[in-house]
Amino acid sequence: MEGLIKTGRVAPKASGKIADLNQIAFLFRSVKHDRAKALADFLEGNGVPVYSPRSNLFFERREIRFAIGAIMACFPDFVKRLNAGEMRASQSLQSYYKRCIKDFAEYLKDSDNADLKRFVQFRARDHAAPQHNFDYAFTGLLYRLLQFEPFRTWMSLDISGV
Repeated sequence: MEGLIKTGRVAPKASGKIADLNQIAFLFRSVKHDRAKALADFLEGNGVPVYSPRSNLFFERREIRFAIGAIMACFPDFVKRLNAGEMRASQSLQSYYKRCIKDFAEYLKDSDNADLKRFVQFRARDHAAPQHNFDYAFTGLLYRLLQFEPFRTWMSLDISGV
């Protein structure tokens, strides 16, 4: 990319293909990663402003924690290994996962959430002792979770002004 920008071969605005640099997005798991920092430094050094709004707060959003907790709750073996300290992950990541599961489990305690609880329990039993191949991937499981509250409400929120 560096060579292309220096030689002028990539000029998104000048080419007319991109009207506004805000039309470009790079998604990283963490903006603290060396590659993300290097890309940001490179872009800014070449006159392309970089904006990373609340990037460290994304995984702290309630809907993100609930989605992660809900998916994990559908895989009881994973939860058991996590609680037994058998995960190959940093302590902070393990703590985060445990918090996601705990927050989601708290939500399920309310009787209004019985449908979601039944769905998660069914999937957990199914995943604990699979007797067949599943007709979905993780994304499919997430999409199925979106039919239940609170996900349904979060999906219907108008975020056009965000």
